[in-house]
Amino acid sequence: MNMKNEVNTHLNPLPTGKVEIAGIALFLIALFLRFTHLPFSGPLTVLSLGTLAVIYIIRGFEIIGFQQDEKQFNAVNMITGVILSITCIGILFRLMYWPFSQMHLTIACFGLPIAFGWLFTVRTKVIYKETAHVYFLKLIRVAVFFALAATLYSISLKTQIDIENWDDTKMAELKYKYMSNQNNAQYREEYLEYRKNKLK
Repeated sequence: MNMKNEVNTHLNPLPTGKVEIAGIALFLIALFLRFTHLPFSGPLTVLSLGTLAVIYIIRGFEIIGFQQDEKQFNAVNMITGVILSITCIGILFRLMYWPFSQMHLTIACFGLPIAFGWLFTVRTKVIYKETAHVYFLKLIRVAVFFALAATLYSISLKTQIDIENWDDTKMAELKYKYMSNQNNAQYREEYLEYRKNKLK
């Protein structure tokens, strides 16, 4: 049997591919709920992006090729997995208005292009077609997450709040005042009171 046409497919035994698809699906649902102002958008955002962050760490340490001539490329998978995980955390923190989101998004905006270039270079050097296909899918992931991370990094807090509250300018105004001055008790009360009345 020709070993050059054979790839060991015994990767991480966990069903990371299916869990990743479920995480992405939940994230899209969370975005829909967020922009339509329906309940449970927050918990779904945390669940989906938290799941993806864990999955990308796990997948980063999967061994794509057990063959000796491809073990040299395992480092790029580890680095890419770590950066994708950090990116998911940064997106989660920014969407939830938690602190330190910009720090994570900065790492993503600088790290993902480097990972993309490294993955592209490695893909041209691999021997097995199956491995090249795996790297191609990784390139797509990196490009998509970079676009999302760069967008969130570049827009202001006000712009993000205005987009999320596209159908209620009063809500957007009160939320921005509160989010940009979270130590101001009056702004907090005004925002929470308006939000409470709207949900009635």
